[in-house]
Amino acid sequence: MVLVLVVLVVLVVVLLVVLVVVLLVVLVVVLVVVLVVVLVVVLVVVLVVVLVMLLVMLIVVLVVLIVVLIVLIVLILVVLLIVVRHLASFRWCSTQETTNYQVNWRISKKTNGS
Repeated sequence: MVLVLVVLVVLVVVLLVVLVVVLLVVLVVVLVVVLVVVLVVVLVVVLVVVLVMLLVMLIVVLVVLIVVLIVLIVLILVVLLIVVRHLASFRWCSTQETTNYQVNWRISKKTNGS
């Protein structure tokens, strides 16, 4: 009778130990799976944030380039306008001087009696 009780107690202890070991293994597996899922979620969030930041930086760079291009075009147009006005005024002055010379030449010709 005592031997049967000892065998039963040993069986119960072995079963408890096996149950505890199985529970620990299941707990470790669940923890590893949860950790992997959390890491994947964090990595996906970081990747999305980095991609959004890159997109925003790209948009900012494109806007800055467009503004610089517009400023350069305006500056080129202003310089061309200044050059054209200067050339036009120089040509007008040259024409005016030639006309004045011709008028003076005609007046001097008339006064000289020719």
